[in-house]
Amino acid sequence: MLYDADIVVRGIGRFHVRRRSDDLWHLLPWREQGVHRTLKQLLRRGDRFIDAGANIGIYTVLASRLVGPAGRVVAIEMMPDTAAILRRHVEDNGCANVEIIERALSDRPGEKVTARVPVGKYGQASIAQAGSGDRQFEEREVETVTLDGVCGGIDQIRLMKLDLEGAELKALAGGGSALERTETLIYESHTDSDAIAEAIREAGFDVAQSLGKDRVAERHPPSAP
Repeated sequence: MLYDADIVVRGIGRFHVRRRSDDLWHLLPWREQGVHRTLKQLLRRGDRFIDAGANIGIYTVLASRLVGPAGRVVAIEMMPDTAAILRRHVEDNGCANVEIIERALSDRPGEKVTARVPVGKYGQASIAQAGSGDRQFEEREVETVTLDGVCGGIDQIRLMKLDLEGAELKALAGGGSALERTETLIYESHTDSDAIAEAIREAGFDVAQSLGKDRVAERHPPSAP
């Protein structure tokens, strides 16, 4: 894309996309149809949704619409430039029930770490990614926070989306209490037997459904007395 542009995604809202970036790619509803469908199936008025790795906010805005004024959305985005776009989208779409956390999710809070992103590929920003090959990377120093810290005041989380480009294990390690209060997880993975899936199972979830590169995990039902 040669110019910045404003885009309307039907049924969701209005978004601003940066030139020479992957912003437009992340707004295409057909790109992750299973994730869109899962949010629409699970989220109801008054629910709580955690968007961990919110990027420019397509799922933040969608969830805000679904949970309504009595609900709450927490959007976590560590990259300053992208977080600024996320704030713009939350404001432009009247999402008064959204809280934005500009931090990197990890296993310990308050640390300064380096986040890297391939030039123009803002959706691939990660604190777990090292520069390699011929790709050009931008770097930012960001501060960490834990899922437990972010979710401390939320009694029940209906749905949490984890899309942290390789940093999911550290985020899960800092979210034991938050995960106990979470009913369903959507996370990005390319296999069912990797370390992330194992950590999610150990946290009390069953990996129930595949959505292409994404998985849906549901909390184990309570054991019978």
